[in-house]
Order: sequence, then structure tokens, then C-alpha cells
Amino acid sequence: MAQSPVSFVITMAWLSNSISDSSSKRAVAIAFVNSFSCLGDIGGSYLWIASWGPSYSKSYVICILAAVITTTMLWVYRSHLVRLNKAARIPL
Repeated sequence: MAQSPVSFVITMAWLSNSISDSSSKRAVAIAFVNSFSCLGDIGGSYLWIASWGPSYSKSYVICILAAVITTTMLWVYRSHLVRLNKAARIPL
């Protein structure tokens, strides 16, 4: 979980460079991602319930599922960008 701030910075840089429409649309997308990243900080404190300890296996499963869902969503977004790039190519 210590790598999440690093992945957040990389995701923000990728997002700001991949949205090429207007600057207002880019700002809304960055604000959307930023607000959802804060939800993890809020909900994270409720995942480590003392009655689930000392192994906290349920807490770890929730964290792993969140990482898998995030990775899947980023892969889908990357696939979408690849399709858009292929469609934008001009045949020679």
C-alpha cells in the first residue's frame, strides 16, 4: 500500500496528457480522479477493524480487490486510447 502515492502521481500525469480536448474538460477529469482517490483514504481507516485482527485477512482481501479493480479500469482505459489512436491514423 506504500506504492499508492506513486501510482497516483503517474495516473494523474497520464490522465492530463491523454485528454486532449479543452482545458476545462481536462480540469474536470483531473478533479474527478482526485476526488475518487481521496475516497480510499477515508474508507481505509474503516477497513482495519480490531475484531478482524490479528491477521486482518478480510482487510487485505478488500485492498487486493481494490487494486485489481483499479488495474482493470486502467487497462480498459488504455485499450480505449489504443482504439482511438488506430482510428485517428491517416492511411498513406
